[in-house]
Amino acid sequence: MFDPPPLPDGSRINLPVLIMASNRPHYLFCMLKSLRGVLGLNAAMVTVFIDGFFEEPASLAGLYKLKVDQHVGVSKRNARIAQVQC
Repeated sequence: MFDPPPLPDGSRINLPVLIMASNRPHYLFCMLKSLRGVLGLNAAMVTVFIDGFFEEPASLAGLYKLKVDQHVGVSKRNARIAQVQC
């Protein structure tokens, strides 16, 4: 379960968190495991943005029931995330 502990008063911080991921599910797992310990984090505000259509990171984010947004690359080299800013 991706259920970070609430703040001492029981409330949560409504701060959007965007996680940029690619085809490195092990690193994503370590990051999500660390993020689970953030006090007051609202899990409904966490989105995993995957640069490409990779099954492993999408499945991992799905296990934690996080929102997933996958982006298809239109470039031919390594500039997939850079094209998001255009």
